[in-house]
Amino acid sequence: MADSTTDPIKNTLADHDLPVSRYLIINAPLSSRYEDVGQPSFDEIRAGFGVEDIGGIGGYFTRGKQVPLPGKPSFTIEELGLSGNLGPFYGSAGIGETTFSPVPSEYRQYFEDPDVDIGLKKWGLGAKIPLPFLKSTLMGGVEGTEREIGLPQLKGQPERRTRNLPRTKNEYLKWIGELGPVDFGLEYRQGTGREHLGTQEPFKEIKGNIRIPF
Repeated sequence: MADSTTDPIKNTLADHDLPVSRYLIINAPLSSRYEDVGQPSFDEIRAGFGVEDIGGIGGYFTRGKQVPLPGKPSFTIEELGLSGNLGPFYGSAGIGETTFSPVPSEYRQYFEDPDVDIGLKKWGLGAKIPLPFLKSTLMGGVEGTEREIGLPQLKGQPERRTRNLPRTKNEYLKWIGELGPVDFGLEYRQGTGREHLGTQEPFKEIKGNIRIPF
């Protein structure tokens, strides 16, 4: 005979009224310094969801494009991730790909694939503390990444060459507040590698964002 104490759990999971939140985030950097060179802007749109009643589980899909510096190729990113929290602590994991083409258009005819593709695996651990004003939260943590790069493939090459990029680790401090239905925040980040390209030079940056529910 089944234990009757399992019935409330079954009923909860079968309930179609589980509180699921959906959101859209638009990010725009306020300042960015990288080896004393001002970085081009990175426009990013992130859509995601959160399910409050089953362990603070959430997920997101991000797509973005960076406007290049003069003479440098632009690049795009796509990323898929999941997150969860337990009390004040939280963790996350994600996979993604950054794509750009360093090959000038007049030479692309000689390539089976002219793009550089950087595969991404990432993790994060952190904690958050509620603050008494503007329903705000202070968050801090550490993130690590691993990347594999696929180089352009010439016609006639049997397969694309790949290699692993150096691992990176970043620390961040983030403040998020609420004003009506809209969330907004500021983030300070520093570390040993740029978030999307995986380069190893140290960096520091400040970003602002706004989250709009729909």
